Amino acid sequence: MARVSRGKAVGVRPLNSVVRPHMGHFVKVLAAAAVVVAATPGVSLACSCAPAEALIENPQLFAKFYDRPELVVVHARVTEVVREGHAKIVTLESFRGPKDVSGIGFVTIGPCGTQLRVGEERVFFVYGGWINHCSKFEPAPAFIALLRTRK
Repeated sequence: MARVSRGKAVGVRPLNSVVRPHMGHFVKVLAAAAVVVAATPGVSLACSCAPAEALIENPQLFAKFYDRPELVVVHARVTEVVREGHAKIVTLESFRGPKDVSGIGFVTIGPCGTQLRVGEERVFFVYGGWINHCSKFEPAPAFIALLRTRK
């Protein structure tokens, strides 16, 4: 515990001397843990995704994905990857939530990490502004038709 003498903390190192080296170590440990998790067969199965066909054929599974209050569902095209993990999109059709979503975050690490490319067109199930590998779908006509019935 630091004590205060004449308005200054005594015995306290500057923030950059304490935090930065430890943060670098923390990031390395976190990255190593992500590699271990991705390489562990039982854990990697946790990101087994349901394809759009399974959602079309199984109403209970579709409801599990779709009936979440925070969910936003849009058919959109990626217009720009702003930086790692963030992209600008143009909404082609909105099925649930705001009518015009212009940006999303995407998880890039771990077994459910994904990448987005400029021009990529998908149906995105966006949770709290973010997507992962399991929340982007091919815009198949049957899937689009199902989503339109739920508007």
